[in-house]
Amino acid sequence: MRDMLAIIIRTILAIVAIFVIIIVFAVGTNSSEDKRKIRLEQERMVEYTVKNFENIKKIEFKNVQRNVVAGHWKVDAIINDSIVVSYTVDSLGEKADIGMLENEGGDLVRKKNKDTVVQSKDIEVIYSEW
Repeated sequence: MRDMLAIIIRTILAIVAIFVIIIVFAVGTNSSEDKRKIRLEQERMVEYTVKNFENIKKIEFKNVQRNVVAGHWKVDAIINDSIVVSYTVDSLGEKADIGMLENEGGDLVRKKNKDTVVQSKDIEVIYSEW
């Protein structure tokens, strides 16, 4: 009887381990399609920032996270080496509205005239490796 119980326990543990491995790989891996969409979204975030704020010289993307529960993506960045911001977008690759929250490090000045053209190619951009 003890041998049968030991076999049943080992079988259950093996099944649980298989499910854990499947879940980790399914949630933890990112497809190349997601990486491409994240890069495109980061480019849109640069355009959004340049269009809406003054004196943008550098944007360095630091972290990309997907919030499965809330259903959006969060991208952390540092602007001009001192201003920490977080961008949010509901979905990748669908040109969804971009939200931005300034966390610390200074004040971004909103542009009064959004028609002023600033080329995003004149800004140093460091994309995150995700």
